[in-house]
Amino acid sequence: MAGKNLQQSVMMRSDDPLAAYYYGRVLKQVGRTREDLDRAQQQLLKAISLDTRGEIPEVQLHRALMLMDNKDSNTNPEAIMALKNYITTYEHKRATTLANQLFVPPNLDVLYGYMRLLGDKTWTAPNISELQKALIPGTTQAPNLVPASQQLSPNEQRNDRP
Repeated sequence: MAGKNLQQSVMMRSDDPLAAYYYGRVLKQVGRTREDLDRAQQQLLKAISLDTRGEIPEVQLHRALMLMDNKDSNTNPEAIMALKNYITTYEHKRATTLANQLFVPPNLDVLYGYMRLLGDKTWTAPNISELQKALIPGTTQAPNLVPASQQLSPNEQRNDRP
């Protein structure tokens, strides 16, 4: 049943990397024939190509695991590359998430989904170092920014005023 639902999702939202990723995972789990596993591999490849923002590092891991299950030594370089891509994509996603945690909306993934539906599939929020360079050229440290989520009372004194 989950496979049918995801298949419909992939057909309706053909440019959604998450739908392709989860459909590939389900096909991998329930696949009994070589054709099923080939379809799973194709869905994972599709998810990789659609994931222009690098939001789903796990897709690389599952692709590597499928290549390793293949037992064909000719696919070892591809599996190694997929594992390396998983590590670097995960690292980049985690670093970006931590760096921007206080400065981007908590529903950023939903906003990216809206942008994808509107046609922009590649824009990402600038990280704090990019904002620093844009706001204060020539500086080497981040400006003293107060996150929007932090409420200041009208009586509270700020230490960063001249």
